[in-house]
Amino acid sequence: MVLNIHALLTQRTNVYEDIGTNMTKHLDEALAEYSRSDCYPFHMPGHKRQRLGDGDVRPEEIDITEIDGFDNLHHAEGILKEGQDRLAALFGANESFYLVNGSTAGILAAICGCMTRGGRLLTGRNCHKAVYHAAYLMEAGLEYLYPESAVLRTEGSAEPEPAGIGIQGSSEPESTGAGIQGNAEAELTEPGIRGSSESEPAEFVVQGSIDPEQVRRKLRAFPDIQAVVITSPTYDGIVSDIEVIAAIVHAHGIPFIVDAAHGAHFGFSDNFPKKAIALGADLSVESLHKTLPSYTQTAVLHMKRAAGEGSYRFDPDRVKRYLGIFQTSSPSYILMAGIDRCVRILEDDVRKYRQPEQRQNSLFGAFEDRLERFYRQCGEFQRVKVFPYSLKSAPDMGENDWKRNPGADISSVRSVRFCLGENDQMRNPGADEENNDPEQPVGIFGRDYSKILITASAVGLNGQQLYDLLLRNHHLQMEMAAGSYVIALTTIMDTEEGFCRLCRALREIDCGTAESGSATPRHSVYQALPEIDCGIAAGREIMRDELSPDRVNRLQPVFAGLYRPQTKSAEIACAMDAVKSVIPLSESVNRITGEFVYLYPPGIPILVPGERITQETLELLETCRARGMQLQGMADLSAETIRVVR
Repeated sequence: MVLNIHALLTQRTNVYEDIGTNMTKHLDEALAEYSRSDCYPFHMPGHKRQRLGDGDVRPEEIDITEIDGFDNLHHAEGILKEGQDRLAALFGANESFYLVNGSTAGILAAICGCMTRGGRLLTGRNCHKAVYHAAYLMEAGLEYLYPESAVLRTEGSAEPEPAGIGIQGSSEPESTGAGIQGNAEAELTEPGIRGSSESEPAEFVVQGSIDPEQVRRKLRAFPDIQAVVITSPTYDGIVSDIEVIAAIVHAHGIPFIVDAAHGAHFGFSDNFPKKAIALGADLSVESLHKTLPSYTQTAVLHMKRAAGEGSYRFDPDRVKRYLGIFQTSSPSYILMAGIDRCVRILEDDVRKYRQPEQRQNSLFGAFEDRLERFYRQCGEFQRVKVFPYSLKSAPDMGENDWKRNPGADISSVRSVRFCLGENDQMRNPGADEENNDPEQPVGIFGRDYSKILITASAVGLNGQQLYDLLLRNHHLQMEMAAGSYVIALTTIMDTEEGFCRLCRALREIDCGTAESGSATPRHSVYQALPEIDCGIAAGREIMRDELSPDRVNRLQPVFAGLYRPQTKSAEIACAMDAVKSVIPLSESVNRITGEFVYLYPPGIPILVPGERITQETLELLETCRARGMQLQGMADLSAETIRVVR
């Protein structure tokens, strides 16, 4: 039976069809209605809308100002100082600070506090827009580090495992040991709904790690650089070699800043990377709300003294002064209480995780188990592919070996395979080609496997279409749609039910692309779709040409070069403050942009003020716009015009 995707896209109605008409409702009413829907959040915030602590306490009851006995964030010496000290002790910093304006405030304070006005900053091109805003405020000159572009190709998998090896072994949900559990309806492996036994290869084009040798070369070429800042992990969960980069940066006597907004959960269990602050970063910013049980907008800034020296490589008082500038003078006690509660949850859970007999009942232990089961189950799919669980090879394992082996690497289980051919790697100019570890895919140092990257390009769906399909028909809200894949952000608060629903949805999409015993072309069901509105809020349309797998593959190189080097004609501050003209985006080739252009999420600039617009970049922007991807930064919200320097 061929899956009728058109019917799936039109037969179900839900709260999402009303999105876009919510302008007639008050926000609190719209949120209340949304909370009663069955949508599952594979997105931030990390608490996943689960109640924590005393669920009977209403926000209004604890929303106060700086009254007696409750301290002052900008002059903390009581309960708030004690909370920040607990935070520093747990996260391994010398000093830590609550951020109620998100990681943005911490990034702004860290960069401004480590530089002098007009100085030079070395930054990853894939850094968040807050880094560029700091550069503007400090009138800084920017030099860029370009992440390596990695094309990871999954091989065709072997014959699937027999039915019965599901993501859940029984119909009863597992308990995390903390009163948080899912409601799995049944085991996920359902006999008789598999697709063809032939598995198609798939490609993931991702922005890779920052090469340490690129950092070394830049620092030698520009000895006046005052600080270095990179993002690790990235939105895709790609990790750079923080320890080696830190040693290179410190050899030049300057501070190393790491935007670890997506890595707040690192360092608390065995299967996630260490924290940047433990690997040599001088300052690190983490968004608790992204991957931990904490409210949206909550984040933390860590500072670490130089090992063996007892002093900072920067002026801590300057950083603190800028924190006072970039943070509100009326910090929310609800948000600060949320940070402290998150720390308490982590303290309790780490103790439980470190006890072998309690590990499985800890939040992190249960989370790791669910991730392992999910990745293994997805390995049975034939055309829907999930970015490999791990990047290193491992011996073949039996079907039961992975279940309770916390250190197990399941990337080479029969149904989860990948390879990199000699031509699969697209490297940026200047990338070091020497001394590459043959056991590690070139361009990627490490990975956070809680970021689940999923592609259905083999069935003719690009990232945005897969995103829309999962939302409309399965009520699964993904974190982000990229060119050819979607990101499901998972945390210790995700339930068994959530993982089961996602696996079922992907299985349905995977198995509906082939007709057993039929001569029907594999992708004809998608090519025959009429032009329908699948955009939900944005009015995006699925077009016949867009659904062509060949077109999806042709566009891969376009997105591989998303953050390619651009020609800089002026520094950010000069371009942003210059007199500008507004012209059609389609007529902007060879003009100097006076505003940012970035995809949001993740908020990484494609164009920075002062850079010259090329035909290649214009085609990329037009492709993104045609796909309904969110181009932001321009004053024209429709992205049809752009401000350029006169």
